[in-house]
Amino acid sequence: MTEGFFIGKGDKTTCGGEVLDGDARVNMFGILHAREGDRVSCGKDGKIYQVSGGVPFIDSHGKLMAGTLDSWSTCPCNARLIASVYGASYYKEDPAPPASGTFAQPTSSTAASTPATPQQSAFRPSGVPASAAYTGVEPQEPGFMLCQKA
Repeated sequence: MTEGFFIGKGDKTTCGGEVLDGDARVNMFGILHAREGDRVSCGKDGKIYQVSGGVPFIDSHGKLMAGTLDSWSTCPCNARLIASVYGASYYKEDPAPPASGTFAQPTSSTAASTPATPQQSAFRPSGVPASAAYTGVEPQEPGFMLCQKA
């Protein structure tokens, strides 16, 4: 399994740019969480682009949440996004994207599709073992927290 971290407003890119938007409804550790389609600047040309890609199994108000394993800038650099907070992470069985910064563009919208096989996920501090964070209880709204039913 590969560990990824969530991206927020103000986080940097590998080309020196910055994530400019964050959803005010999703605040983690004082940082507004970025989502697919949010604005990001390019550190090379100074122009504004978008966050592309998102964590395929975590939807936030109709958009995929941005994460280090699944998101990048649409700038000419195809810059990776660098998390500034490591207190919350997610895991996926897929390998991390190549370090070269080149990414295959999706052929269809991932925001409207459902993964073929459900993936186990949990919103938890990175120091907690996965077995302790995931209890098998289905997540309840508003989204990515697991709540035990009484």
